[in-house]
Amino acid sequence: MSELTLRRMGGWPSRLRSVTADRDASLNGPAFGAGLDGAASGAGLDGAASGAEADGARGVAASGARGVAASGAGLDGGAGLDGGAASGAGLDGAASGARGVAASGGEADGARGVAASGGEADGARGVAAFEAPIGIFDSGVGGLTVARAILDQLPHEQVIYLADTAHMPYGPKPIADVRAHALHCLDDLVERGVKLLVIACNSAAAACLHDARERYSIPVVEVIRPAVRRAAAATRNHKVGVIGTIATIASGAYQDSFAAAPQTTVTAVACPQFAEFVERGITSGRALLGLASAYLEPLQRAGVDTLVLGCTHYPLLTGVISLVMGEQVTLVSSADETARDVYRILVEKDMLRTSDDPPSHELLTTGDSEIFNRLANRFLGDLRLRLAHKAAA
Repeated sequence: MSELTLRRMGGWPSRLRSVTADRDASLNGPAFGAGLDGAASGAGLDGAASGAEADGARGVAASGARGVAASGAGLDGGAGLDGGAASGAGLDGAASGARGVAASGGEADGARGVAASGGEADGARGVAAFEAPIGIFDSGVGGLTVARAILDQLPHEQVIYLADTAHMPYGPKPIADVRAHALHCLDDLVERGVKLLVIACNSAAAACLHDARERYSIPVVEVIRPAVRRAAAATRNHKVGVIGTIATIASGAYQDSFAAAPQTTVTAVACPQFAEFVERGITSGRALLGLASAYLEPLQRAGVDTLVLGCTHYPLLTGVISLVMGEQVTLVSSADETARDVYRILVEKDMLRTSDDPPSHELLTTGDSEIFNRLANRFLGDLRLRLAHKAAA
């Protein structure tokens, strides 16, 4: 049976606290820069697994980021990567704080290191790239619909889910603020050694997708384009509706993505209070029905036959949305389409997890873990949840 652990992240807005979740280990992770007690798979190492030593950064095998050293070469962080050589050649193009990757006995010091084949990465745990977890980020619980879809399609994979509930909702915030919060959280997931990032938040994807793909060397999957492709294929009258948060609709991300289907007319409507209802656990009732009728009226007038649920909270509202729009309107969930993209990328890059050990999953939240745990049970109820509270620094 897979296991899911929930933790509250402390010390925001400073660097998020480092916590490791493993199947049978107790979780005693102190802050970044110190070793982690009880590392993975019974390795019995202080702050490391699979022979890697850890102190100050994280390492996981990946076809990794900026700066790679092989065959015993060293990486020296600080104001750049120094002395990193493969076959006698120097490595340049890495700036201060860059993510280093050490392989075959290489050492990474002062950089976010990824260690493989017995290498050492300060503050890291070395794991084969394909055994590393998938990192999923959202501002709240809505992205758990994406996590659920991914686990349904890839039940052997491990997931680390990070919810920035301390700063939700993202929808009404300025795009610059959304970008800053999102990249902070994505940095944390990358430091935890994930092999692929999923931005399971439409507002965050609209704000920082291009930044994320330039910033990280691992694949980055988002929720907008997969849903657009599905909607363009599903529409019969070429009239498509999109609903989302204020930030998502104002960004024009969906409207721009439909440019590849110029025959399609797009009607986009912001539904800011929908996510708030879901976060409070309310998915039915007269108040919600009245709100949905008001929000969706422009889409009915436009005669759309396909409606993109442009927020990962909205799949929990399919009942009320279908009731208002009518059964003739096809609802497109970004969660299912995004999970298919994740599946395709892992297969194409030969990154599927191969271990026979049951997967373990980790939920991280920057806000109230008790509230998040209650809502997470609604999304992931058939997974065994274990609540672990981590006090703020």
